[in-house]
Amino acid sequence: MSEAINQTLVLGVIALLLIWLIYRIRSSVRRLIEKEIFRNFPTVKDTIDNYQRRLEYLKIEIELLEKRISGLKSQAK
Repeated sequence: MSEAINQTLVLGVIALLLIWLIYRIRSSVRRLIEKEIFRNFPTVKDTIDNYQRRLEYLKIEIELLEKRISGLKSQAK
């Protein structure tokens, strides 16, 4: 009887170790995927900053074009 109990306990411990090992592998893979996603995709703040820089650049270009157009109009008169 005690031999059957020992075998059951050993099998239970092995099963728990396998479950723990699978859990550790899944959690480490999940962490790696999250880090890779974070590394490859910009955050919302970075995206907003990038768009603001683009808008400032476009505003400067518009001002330069307006000056050039007004200069060409004055030359045409």
